Amino acid sequence: MVLCRNHEKERCVILTPNQFKFHVMRNIPVVEKESVRKMIFPREEVLSTVDSAKERRSLLERATILSNLYHNKVKIVFADRDGEKMVDTTIWATTEAAIMLKGGVVIPIHRIHSIALA
Repeated sequence: MVLCRNHEKERCVILTPNQFKFHVMRNIPVVEKESVRKMIFPREEVLSTVDSAKERRSLLERATILSNLYHNKVKIVFADRDGEKMVDTTIWATTEAAIMLKGGVVIPIHRIHSIALA
Protein backbone atom coordinates (compact mmCIF):
# COMPACT_ATOMS: atom_id res chain seq x y z
CA MET A 1 0.00 0.00 0.00
CA VAL A 2 1.32 3.45 -0.92
CA LEU A 3 0.08 6.71 0.51
CA CYS A 4 -0.81 9.50 -1.89
CA ARG A 5 -0.34 13.23 -1.38
CA ASN A 6 -3.88 13.33 -0.05
CA HIS A 7 -2.95 10.51 2.41
CA GLU A 8 -5.81 8.27 1.36
CA LYS A 9 -5.03 4.60 1.85
CA GLU A 10 -5.06 3.37 -1.73
CA ARG A 11 -2.71 2.46 -4.52
CA CYS A 12 -1.99 5.55 -6.54
CA VAL A 13 0.36 7.28 -8.91
CA ILE A 14 3.89 7.29 -7.55
CA LEU A 15 5.23 10.79 -7.06
CA THR A 16 8.91 10.23 -6.18
CA PRO A 17 11.57 7.57 -6.89
CA ASN A 18 11.68 6.63 -3.18
CA GLN A 19 7.95 5.98 -3.14
CA PHE A 20 8.33 3.85 -6.25
CA LYS A 21 11.12 1.79 -4.63
CA PHE A 22 8.82 1.15 -1.68
CA HIS A 23 6.01 0.09 -4.03
CA VAL A 24 8.28 -2.28 -6.00
CA MET A 25 9.60 -3.93 -2.83
CA ARG A 26 6.30 -5.84 -2.76
CA ASN A 27 7.91 -8.25 -5.25
CA ILE A 28 5.85 -7.35 -8.29
CA PRO A 29 6.97 -9.57 -11.19
CA VAL A 30 8.81 -7.81 -14.01
CA VAL A 31 7.64 -8.79 -17.50
CA GLU A 32 8.96 -8.13 -20.98
CA LYS A 33 6.88 -5.69 -23.00
CA GLU A 34 6.31 -8.34 -25.69
CA SER A 35 4.44 -10.52 -23.19
CA VAL A 36 1.96 -7.70 -22.45
CA ARG A 37 0.36 -8.34 -25.85
CA LYS A 38 -0.97 -11.71 -24.60
CA MET A 39 -2.45 -10.37 -21.36
CA ILE A 40 -6.14 -9.89 -20.70
CA PHE A 41 -7.19 -6.65 -18.98
CA PRO A 42 -10.44 -6.35 -16.98
CA ARG A 43 -12.60 -3.26 -17.45
CA GLU A 44 -12.40 -2.10 -13.83
CA GLU A 45 -10.37 0.97 -12.86
CA VAL A 46 -7.48 0.23 -10.46
CA LEU A 47 -7.42 3.68 -8.83
CA SER A 48 -10.23 4.72 -6.53
CA THR A 49 -10.22 8.53 -6.79
CA VAL A 50 -10.55 11.01 -9.62
CA ASP A 51 -7.54 12.95 -8.32
CA SER A 52 -5.32 9.86 -8.53
CA ALA A 53 -6.48 9.23 -12.09
CA LYS A 54 -5.71 12.85 -13.04
CA GLU A 55 -2.21 12.57 -11.56
CA ARG A 56 -1.67 9.31 -13.44
CA ARG A 57 -2.75 10.94 -16.72
CA SER A 58 -0.40 13.88 -16.16
CA LEU A 59 2.55 11.60 -15.41
CA LEU A 60 1.81 9.43 -18.46
CA GLU A 61 1.77 12.46 -20.74
CA ARG A 62 5.07 13.67 -19.28
CA ALA A 63 6.60 10.20 -19.62
CA THR A 64 5.49 10.03 -23.26
CA ILE A 65 7.24 13.30 -24.04
CA LEU A 66 10.44 12.22 -22.27
CA SER A 67 10.35 8.84 -24.00
CA ASN A 68 9.99 10.40 -27.44
CA LEU A 69 12.49 13.23 -27.01
CA TYR A 70 15.16 11.58 -24.87
CA HIS A 71 14.35 7.85 -25.14
CA ASN A 72 13.87 7.75 -21.35
CA LYS A 73 12.48 4.50 -20.01
CA VAL A 74 9.78 4.36 -17.36
CA LYS A 75 8.73 1.66 -14.94
CA ILE A 76 5.02 0.96 -15.17
CA VAL A 77 3.10 -1.07 -12.57
CA PHE A 78 -0.17 -2.35 -14.00
CA ALA A 79 -2.67 -5.14 -13.41
CA ASP A 80 -3.96 -7.72 -15.84
CA ARG A 81 -6.53 -10.37 -14.87
CA ASP A 82 -3.86 -12.38 -13.05
CA GLY A 83 -2.53 -9.54 -10.87
CA GLU A 84 0.09 -6.82 -10.77
CA LYS A 85 3.08 -6.75 -13.10
CA MET A 86 5.84 -4.27 -13.92
CA VAL A 87 7.42 -3.37 -17.25
CA ASP A 88 10.45 -1.15 -17.94
CA THR A 89 10.03 0.53 -21.32
CA THR A 90 9.51 3.71 -23.30
CA ILE A 91 6.03 5.05 -24.05
CA TRP A 92 5.48 5.90 -27.70
CA ALA A 93 2.01 7.44 -27.38
CA THR A 94 -0.74 8.15 -24.89
CA THR A 95 -4.37 8.17 -26.03
CA GLU A 96 -7.56 8.72 -24.06
CA ALA A 97 -7.80 5.03 -23.23
CA ALA A 98 -4.35 3.46 -23.48
CA ILE A 99 -0.60 3.86 -23.75
CA MET A 100 1.26 2.51 -26.77
CA LEU A 101 4.64 0.87 -26.42
CA LYS A 102 7.10 -0.14 -29.12
CA GLY A 103 5.86 -2.88 -31.42
CA GLY A 104 2.17 -2.04 -31.09
CA VAL A 105 1.93 -3.19 -27.46
CA VAL A 106 -0.99 -1.53 -25.63
CA ILE A 107 -1.74 -1.13 -21.91
CA PRO A 108 -5.14 0.32 -20.93
CA ILE A 109 -4.69 3.40 -18.76
CA HIS A 110 -7.39 2.32 -16.31
CA ARG A 111 -5.21 -0.71 -15.39
CA ILE A 112 -2.06 1.30 -14.54
CA HIS A 113 -1.36 1.60 -10.80
CA SER A 114 1.80 3.67 -10.98
CA ILE A 115 4.70 4.88 -13.09
CA ALA A 116 8.20 6.10 -12.26
CA LEU A 117 10.17 8.37 -14.51
CA ALA A 118 13.88 7.61 -14.81
